[in-house]
Amino acid sequence: MYVIQTKLMNKKQILEELQKKFRVSREEAEEMFLQARRSGDLRIKLNWKIIIDYLIWAMIAVSGLYALCNIIF
Repeated sequence: MYVIQTKLMNKKQILEELQKKFRVSREEAEEMFLQARRSGDLRIKLNWKIIIDYLIWAMIAVSGLYALCNIIF
């Protein structure tokens, strides 16, 4: 088993790191990534701050559209 890093990385960063460390092609790195996901070696951790920020901006847009519809109609 090979541990790349303990910091949070996105899929693209993990694939690049696999390609550098093992000197494999993009397809082989992708297969290694998928195998690690299936076996549970990699975990997905959601960035809740970004998700909540997008939800807030979406709600602001919806409320703005609602206010415009009330003014126009």
